[in-house]
Amino acid sequence: MAILENIRKRTTILILIIGMALFAFVISGIFTSNDFSGGKVGSSVGEINGDEISIDNFRRKIERASRRSGPTTSSMQLVNSVWNQVER
Repeated sequence: MAILENIRKRTTILILIIGMALFAFVISGIFTSNDFSGGKVGSSVGEINGDEISIDNFRRKIERASRRSGPTTSSMQLVNSVWNQVER
């Protein structure tokens, strides 16, 4: 009970600490990214036999496969089947 009472007395300080932590989290994300536009971290999904697979090309292939397969196929099944096709 005494702990809850202490927390209630120091609500403003607690809110300030949480706010500063959130602000620091957002600022750290800005400084660690490659550019300030929020660009992609990587441009490839993976590598097969030394050839990089571009993320945009992979997404296009997944979209085409989803149009062909219909609504019953899960997204994970689509990704796996496209990856297996790219792998060959």
